[in-house]
Amino acid sequence: MTNPAEPGTSEDLEQRYLELSAEYEQFRYHLPDALLELELPSARVVSMNRLAEVLLGYTMEDVLAGLYGYQLVDEESWQRALRAGEEDFSGRVRQGLPYERRPGQQVHRFTAIRKDGSRFPIEAQGSYIVDARGVPTGVRFLFRDISARLAAERERARLAAIVDSAGDAIVSRDLDGRILSWNRGAEALYGWTAAEMVGRTADVLAPPGQEDEVRELTERVKQGDHVKVTTRRQARDGRLIDVELSLFPVLDESGQVMAIGGIARGITERLR
Repeated sequence: MTNPAEPGTSEDLEQRYLELSAEYEQFRYHLPDALLELELPSARVVSMNRLAEVLLGYTMEDVLAGLYGYQLVDEESWQRALRAGEEDFSGRVRQGLPYERRPGQQVHRFTAIRKDGSRFPIEAQGSYIVDARGVPTGVRFLFRDISARLAAERERARLAAIVDSAGDAIVSRDLDGRILSWNRGAEALYGWTAAEMVGRTADVLAPPGQEDEVRELTERVKQGDHVKVTTRRQARDGRLIDVELSLFPVLDESGQVMAIGGIARGITERLR
């Protein structure tokens, strides 16, 4: 009859290694980012986690059948990846020395290609898998689909262009009254440039004796009110301007007021 392995024996170490390997595989498989590993120098895919399978449309059966890194990105992306690798290998590794990681995490933007041929933008971070001598034998990529983020950025840029080119003065402020944005319509109406006004409070626009009105309107909007008034504001050159002013709360994802928006239209000539 054999005795159970004593603590610290090779059997215990092997069992612990297997347990840790299983834990690592579970961790890797369920990472919130997609992960895949390539062997070097062939660039053959040796593993990918569940999210990588979902994003790329490949399965482990495809990996086992033979799948290569250059199949997963477009040509321009692959050439940039190769150039980055050449930079990494051109020094120490070429001399037979251990790989020395460069400071900071390098983030690359690539165009990925799914199994069905469709393409999508990704951001990827790579790290080398090294052997006992410190020589890279593979590369591990963490990546994420940034399609939604790029679409949101394009939409924000489109809206910003519309706001900036609008004829009306469009101004946003934080909850303390400091100006966050100031479009060209505001520059034309009030005479101050955006560079001069961003970061200042809107009190500078109040005619002498009307500072309290600005603060009162601000407090109403902070409580969620939409305010429309006809009032006066002071331009940079000291002129008093009659304006129609609409103020409204800017809400965050949870419905809380995060900023104050305002649209002003000069009506001095109309009143005259």
